[in-house]
Amino acid sequence: MDQVSRQLKERASTIHSEDPAQIRREVVEALKESIPCGLALFFRCVKDGEGENYQFTDPVLVGDSKFAAELKPYCEREAFGVPWLPETVNPEEIDNFMRLRSSYGDSYMDYAMNREVLDPMGVADQLRVVLYEGRKMVGWLGLMRRGTSNSGFRVYERNQAAAAVGSLKSALVASNTLEQQQMQGLFAMFWPGGQ
Repeated sequence: MDQVSRQLKERASTIHSEDPAQIRREVVEALKESIPCGLALFFRCVKDGEGENYQFTDPVLVGDSKFAAELKPYCEREAFGVPWLPETVNPEEIDNFMRLRSSYGDSYMDYAMNREVLDPMGVADQLRVVLYEGRKMVGWLGLMRRGTSNSGFRVYERNQAAAAVGSLKSALVASNTLEQQQMQGLFAMFWPGGQ
């Protein structure tokens, strides 16, 4: 494990707050500061009703403010009602950072979001991971880099992020747990006895 990986892992494992949103922001900031990119982002995932779909919520975008402002409306629009069961996701992406441009190769442009939104914005590559706790989706964490196709993420950068994925995921799971506990506390306060 190299120095960048160690620092990222250590920073992620020391994130503590009583504010779940602050934990998520600090995870994204740690990733952004460790690996050069234009934008780091995280979407929390919550079940969309009783079905098997998830809704991506509470996007956290850290980095180039113009890039974030351009991307945010698409993130909010595109993210609703996605069937992200573990068996429907590329197994290489589950709890494992992957470089999208090199992983998808020629089929990268087959995806509408890449072709219609990200490519016109000048996104050269994405480094991303889909995080699960058992069969429950925790969220989507990633980095985006603008530039030419030569500006893509390198293998060593993927390896740096991958070495810290366990610590990043633990912090994000903790933020979700804390948020659930806070919601249960509010529910109990306003509806004692479940009334």
